[in-house]
Amino acid sequence: MFGIGMPELILIFLIALIVVGPSKLPDLARALGKGIAEFRRAANEIKENLDLDDTLGDIKKEVKEVHDAIVDVPVEHETTTAGQKDIKKDAKENNTDEEAFESEEESEDAKIESMKDASEDENKGNEEIQEESGTEK
Repeated sequence: MFGIGMPELILIFLIALIVVGPSKLPDLARALGKGIAEFRRAANEIKENLDLDDTLGDIKKEVKEVHDAIVDVPVEHETTTAGQKDIKKDAKENNTDEEAFESEEESEDAKIESMKDASEDENKGNEEIQEESGTEK
């Protein structure tokens, strides 16, 4: 960890034994262990808080994007409304075109009907002529 091997640890243990004494050495080891454990817990808490801060930052970015998208909607809505007006105007023009087309169709239908009537009249006239002449179909 710190580049300390087994010989260095034995040397540190012997110095601590001489300085502190054999009766207080176990208490010192417990206190040192508790201190290291507390340090690890604090370090883990800091890591979790940093992770939460990162997550919170990501969430803030997403909320800002959604907020910006919502704020931009009225501008798009106005454009859409103007587009709808254009569509309605085009539809009115198309209806006028459709009405003209329908009236053309009606006039063509009328022409066809008159032609049928004329054809029927002609056939009747031919039948009458044939009857008068005495020949039948």
